[in-house]
Amino acid sequence: MVLVYGAKPGAELKVSCYANASFQTDKDDTRSQTGYVFVLNGGAVDWKSAKQSTTAMSSTEAEHIAVAEASMEAIWMRKFIDGLGNVVTSNKRPMEMICDNEPAIAIANDLGILKGARKFQRKYYYICEVAYLLIYVDDIVLTASSTNLLQRIISSLHKEFDMTDLGVLNYFLGKSVTRDSTDMFLSQKKYALELLDRAHMANCNPTWTSVDTESKLGSDGDPISDPTIYRSLAGGLWYLTFTRPDFSYAVQQVCLHMHDPREPHLATLKRVFRYVRGTLDFRLQLYASITGFLVAYTDAGWAGFPTTKRSTFGYCAFLGDNLLSWSAKRQRTLIRSSAEAEYRGVANVVGETVWLRNLLRELHTPLLSVTLVYYDNVSAIYMTVNPVQH
Repeated sequence: MVLVYGAKPGAELKVSCYANASFQTDKDDTRSQTGYVFVLNGGAVDWKSAKQSTTAMSSTEAEHIAVAEASMEAIWMRKFIDGLGNVVTSNKRPMEMICDNEPAIAIANDLGILKGARKFQRKYYYICEVAYLLIYVDDIVLTASSTNLLQRIISSLHKEFDMTDLGVLNYFLGKSVTRDSTDMFLSQKKYALELLDRAHMANCNPTWTSVDTESKLGSDGDPISDPTIYRSLAGGLWYLTFTRPDFSYAVQQVCLHMHDPREPHLATLKRVFRYVRGTLDFRLQLYASITGFLVAYTDAGWAGFPTTKRSTFGYCAFLGDNLLSWSAKRQRTLIRSSAEAEYRGVANVVGETVWLRNLLRELHTPLLSVTLVYYDNVSAIYMTVNPVQH
């Protein structure tokens, strides 16, 4: 994923960096906190808040370390802006570094780091124009906040590479994209039909459930005659879950036995294909809405595997009304209680939501509200709210 910022052709870019530090704010850690933000023509393009790697002996030293760290980032920022070529025009003026500690400013000026200084100002998160470029081998998906910026980037790409503009996105990596006035729909119907043909089940009788919840798959049964076909079809079903989270658990059960497939595993695989046959028109819907809420739901099944007694956990994460991430996996270690299985499932989904928040922040759409995680085990809730456990 590549992030490109647009500006008017020939416009001069002004880049400023605001740096600050908090001297030994944590009583258990003598290191200070560094923070800085780079502002490009009024929009924040890069920022950081982290502990300093060394212990500062004074507030002035802490501020000077913050300015030095920001200066190293400024070197990369200058190279990045100069490398944008004819998309934008960069100026050759020194990048302005701004700090609110006068002794630190004097030290930095003496060392030639600062080119100008004034009081620390407020951070800005508003970005005037933004574009996202998704590349897979020779397929490219490009979107932008304005048609003007989109056309400028396409023109720049055409000058450098021999490319064909296919227009509005309608098919990408086996996924079809359709739209109405407000929403977008992702579908893999064409791929699902090809997968059914490979399995010789294009005309099979459909079923409305993907897995038998009463029985559990074990390692018993006779080996199948052709494990390679089983692995190929199971892998194809796994790719189909990119837009079909409704049978992720069933595919996970099938894929667990790819190393040694047996007849009961093949029967489960065929049941999943019958379910796909009956639900070919199912699609993943994405809503056009502005929201700042990330919500996750998780659950776990304790000791669900008859041979290994391993547990299973699953989760789904929503950004507003849009399903953003989901998973159903077997837990790696042996769990001694259902409360522990639920607690580990919560820990996994929290890690996923942290990654999603960081991804959104890197895409310059940071979430300003807390993330909510819902689960149904009272013991796990008590453990998560107990600070001794963290």
